[in-house]
Amino acid sequence: MQCVQDLEFDREAREAFDSSRVRQTLDEIMDSVIQALKLISSSYSDSWLSKSLKRSLIQFFKCLSELMPSQILRSRANDATTLANDLQKKRERLIPAFLLEIRRNVTHQINEGDEQRLRRLLSPSDSQYRGKASCFAGTRIHILSVLDSWTASHTSSRIFWLYGVAGCGKSAVAASISAKLDKTDSLAGTFFCDRSSVQRRNPSRLVDTLAFYVARVQPHFREALLKSIDHPDLTVNTDFATKFDLLVRDPLKKTSNGSTRSPLIFVIDALDECEDVSRVSQLLVEIVKLAPWLKLVVTSRESD
Repeated sequence: MQCVQDLEFDREAREAFDSSRVRQTLDEIMDSVIQALKLISSSYSDSWLSKSLKRSLIQFFKCLSELMPSQILRSRANDATTLANDLQKKRERLIPAFLLEIRRNVTHQINEGDEQRLRRLLSPSDSQYRGKASCFAGTRIHILSVLDSWTASHTSSRIFWLYGVAGCGKSAVAASISAKLDKTDSLAGTFFCDRSSVQRRNPSRLVDTLAFYVARVQPHFREALLKSIDHPDLTVNTDFATKFDLLVRDPLKKTSNGSTRSPLIFVIDALDECEDVSRVSQLLVEIVKLAPWLKLVVTSRESD
């Protein structure tokens, strides 16, 4: 507001002062304002910008238009427009980020009793993507781009099967896409198979892990699963087929239409290192048929 008042004074005193000096002074003021706005826009979102302040800025630039030559104003106006566009882009990014944070907090809000019950399905501690080697910057750009597009789409293809020879970087791709999905709250969970680990090559542990992590991010599935985990047929020695029915198939049947949000993605790496690969593969296909809100990224060797 002080800037606007100063400009009004300059307008009234214009006849008493050399116009070039006035223009130079105003030019310097505009430069200072633009630099200040650049600093603000680089440090904050524009949510703080009140309507009264916006009106003051509009009035400020209107005064400039009456006092400055059009050529000088045009160059400054371009800078101001760039800043305004930048602030608008930040506003547009702020709203989805805010909604995403709300969704994350609500989705992950599990009462203590339910949390303890779900902990009976604890996954192998090393089955998650965290700590896994991911792709180096600037590498695997094409395949990561393809995966980005697929995970964000509502395509009828529910499984993205990435296969290749041993050592070609499939696990790094799986870790990289998992990290990206986690940042956007689209990751349901991960399971990195390993034939050298009894836990991570066991298909029953894969079922436990999938059920546990999907339940943590999908409240409708969680509600159905909590009704199944106390079933008398579910014990430490429960066979794989029965466990799949109780922990995955039955809860999914009750929640197949229970979600309208963007698809969740579960990542399974090195499926070829899991026991009974053929049977597990068939069940993965069944899972995505039962759950239109769930998609799978799977990596394995070519022979599988």
